[in-house]
Amino acid sequence: MSEFLDLHGKVAVVTGAASGLGRAVARGLVREGARVVLGDIDKAGLERTARELGDAARWHRTDVARRDDVAALFRVCDEAFGPVEILATCAGIISSAPLAVMTEEEWDRVLAINTKGTFNTLRLAARHLRDGGRIVLDRKNTLVIASGISNGAGGALLADGAAMLQGPLGALPPLLTLERLLFRLIAAAFVLLTCTLATGFAFAETLFGQPLRFDHKTVFALLSWATFALLLAGRHFRGWRGRTALRWTLTGFVMLLLAYVGSRFVMEVLLGRS
Repeated sequence: MSEFLDLHGKVAVVTGAASGLGRAVARGLVREGARVVLGDIDKAGLERTARELGDAARWHRTDVARRDDVAALFRVCDEAFGPVEILATCAGIISSAPLAVMTEEEWDRVLAINTKGTFNTLRLAARHLRDGGRIVLDRKNTLVIASGISNGAGGALLADGAAMLQGPLGALPPLLTLERLLFRLIAAAFVLLTCTLATGFAFAETLFGQPLRFDHKTVFALLSWATFALLLAGRHFRGWRGRTALRWTLTGFVMLLLAYVGSRFVMEVLLGRS
């Protein structure tokens, strides 16, 4: 980033900084020499991020849907480092509940954080912004406020940098579309795995002249089948997605991998035989 922007000594406010994108943005800003004020509703996560970033970071527990919380965040910035020069609005949530069972309260909370929260943050940042600041809206609707960037062309460079980061990723379908495709593939693979196990149990003796053995390959294959069955059930009945779905998917994949190629791992690592 430093070859495009000189961020040394700049003052930044980052919302949603307790984890995920917000934490990554805060790390990058500090790495480039900026000082950051972190906001998030997750106090424990904010403390961890602030400890990691050291003296270049301050934090304030902030619910961006509450105007008073956002105002307090910018007061902390003014008192600690001075007027804000860079704003990254990374606070956002998504409900895991399927639309048919989502409550009105859940929907209101999503809108409060993602829409009203962004409005609160931008409006109050504009009031505290150092002279010369500007608002940049890139084509992916990432909102940033910046001022005092080198050569007086910070806005253009920032927008160009965001576009360059998109690159091939910008051609990918939306995240929710990719998620639906993933679960369709998992469902199709689950049907094939079910057919494989069923034919193995039914025809093992006919094909190989002996009953199906319950060795580690069979056990791991059954564990993989059970894992994917629970994943699909959780998706259907509980709306599993995100990290929960990822953990179950990777667990099922590892189990299936061990069933096919894990003989040496099982013998040497799990059973301790050479």
